[in-house]
Amino acid sequence: MMFRKGDTTGDKWREFMTAWDSGAIVEIDHDMADHFMECLPPKIWRKTVKMVDGSTRGLDFGFCEGADRITGFWHQGDESTGIRYFLQHTALFSRGDG
Repeated sequence: MMFRKGDTTGDKWREFMTAWDSGAIVEIDHDMADHFMECLPPKIWRKTVKMVDGSTRGLDFGFCEGADRITGFWHQGDESTGIRYFLQHTALFSRGDG
């Protein structure tokens, strides 16, 4: 299931937050990826990191609010095949120092 930026109320939002909190890979739309990119400065940028499930992944960026686990964001595909966007918790924590 893909979550869209417009899914910010009611059951869809609760489903999104539950999926995100679970540590699973969550598919999001381009607008939601842009939203997170713009809401806070990235903690990591274009880096390969260990994810919460033990895998490693090349991220476009990662962010978090305060002292918390960093959420990683990445995309797959290209304009010819279609670009898909994802998020998942990393194994990294921010100290909450900006």
